[in-house]
Amino acid sequence: MNTNKCTTTPVEIVNVEPRFAAVVRKRVAMTDMPDAQRRARLALDAALKAADVTPLDLKLTVWRMPEDGMIDYAPGVFVVKPLEGTGEVSSFTLPEGRAAHLRLTGPYTGLPDAWNRLFKGCEGRELSGVNWEIYTASDSSAEMHTDLYALLA
Repeated sequence: MNTNKCTTTPVEIVNVEPRFAAVVRKRVAMTDMPDAQRRARLALDAALKAADVTPLDLKLTVWRMPEDGMIDYAPGVFVVKPLEGTGEVSSFTLPEGRAAHLRLTGPYTGLPDAWNRLFKGCEGRELSGVNWEIYTASDSSAEMHTDLYALLA
């Protein structure tokens, strides 16, 4: 794919290992996702600072398919060990198993098309319903990477 200055890798099936994360899990309207992401990042920063926990470099968002215009949405950061729940921040472990994966290179505006491509590449496979994005920041939006995963059942 090469639209909106975005590219994606082909869909591949990969093995994923469990990883610890601190997340802010909410059920939000699809239109409220950007604001929920910003509020979650502030809450995560405050909770990790209060717990004296240094996050690992990568940020993520875990989500489940929308229902009735609402999405189970959990922005987070990777941590070395499970975090004690503080306020709206809780611990989450990415599951172990097999997942469909592709990498989006370019701005976040390419995410809807990238997810469509990933799900199309899953046809004939049963999905568990757990999906996530891992963000690799860059000074240039054209060089940003977002790894998309859909856990297989």
